[in-house]
Amino acid sequence: MCKDIDKHGIDKRRQLMNYLELKEKYHSFIYETYEYQVEDERLSLRFSYSLEGEGNRVSFTHKVTYETAGNVHMDTTGIDELENFIFHIGMIETINYWNSPVRRT
Repeated sequence: MCKDIDKHGIDKRRQLMNYLELKEKYHSFIYETYEYQVEDERLSLRFSYSLEGEGNRVSFTHKVTYETAGNVHMDTTGIDELENFIFHIGMIETINYWNSPVRRT
């Protein structure tokens, strides 16, 4: 196997090029918003992000579903804490996206 191709068949040179191109093209990473849905034994989260730079904007979402130990019962006293928790999960997810494409200025 060629030394530039990893064991999964991914061309490491092309990956590096994509990474460098993204860093040149985009200068801002934005955590737009989050949404959540509670259903039976699942908490479904959706985070919206975007990259901006030089007249370009790319928007994308990250979705994740957590299984709970039992039915999730929401009451009004726990909403603020749940939304704070969800917001911070979204912040943690930003590390994965921000680290790659945004150039350091």
